[in-house]
Amino acid sequence: MTESHGKPRRAVDDPEAQPDVSDSAPLTPPPGYDADRIEAAVREFLLGIGEDPDREGLRDTPQRVARACAELIAGLDSQTLQYQLLPLHYIATDKEGNTAVIEIANGQLKVYNQNTLPYPVLSNNLYPNSLKYLRNYKGFGGQMPVVHRQGSNERFVSVCSIMEKSGEIKNPDKFAMRILDTVKQHDTQLSIIYSPDKMTIRFKTYGQIDEHQVKITPAMFSPAEKPRFINVETISATRIKNSHFKELTKTEHQDLLTSVSKKMEEEEMLNDKTREFLQMILNMNY
Repeated sequence: MTESHGKPRRAVDDPEAQPDVSDSAPLTPPPGYDADRIEAAVREFLLGIGEDPDREGLRDTPQRVARACAELIAGLDSQTLQYQLLPLHYIATDKEGNTAVIEIANGQLKVYNQNTLPYPVLSNNLYPNSLKYLRNYKGFGGQMPVVHRQGSNERFVSVCSIMEKSGEIKNPDKFAMRILDTVKQHDTQLSIIYSPDKMTIRFKTYGQIDEHQVKITPAMFSPAEKPRFINVETISATRIKNSHFKELTKTEHQDLLTSVSKKMEEEEMLNDKTREFLQMILNMNY
């Protein structure tokens, strides 16, 4: 589940630490590397999502992926991960419910799962710092009472407290939306629930009571599929179909980013680094 109201974030590689991995650069395959198996796996993946790996535009994809894997593995010891604006972190869950928190900060990649992930919850802070703050509250080793407040740390505590008291959860989607409603802020624009087991996305926008649902299909991840979007502020259908989406043009993408940039400027959320980052995105070709 996700709350959307933050600033854009991105992780970038350290240019000075990157090896030469251009097409003309000689590449020594790392130990255990098997290009044929990687290419076969990519072909099977493309077939699995209904694509023809031999058609124009995809014919060289297996080879490109195999080379990219070799370059990535070869450069693991010489690359440093850095964030551009803020530390970057994700929470990932598969269909079986296995969950991990992945964080990039201070030049390091950290993964928390199983015993190192007592609560599958993220705040705007690094996960270890959130856990340290949680220990100040009753039920988690401290003496402070749990009170629902707007701060990021406090919302982390609220969610963990709700999960501790939940018992058996009969309707995960309804439970997740209740949590999001509890911890949303005055400027929360979008509350989203991802259900990997059902392959659905449920969401609710600012000021709306009704939820909307999108069915995730393999075609959405096809290499041939162009970026598409939907205006969540005007959609009225409860169950959203592919026909509700329209192709996202470069002009529309730039207009959207410009609008967001102006809004952030009005609310004094921009600094020089953020402006530079937004301008870099606006100048990107895709």
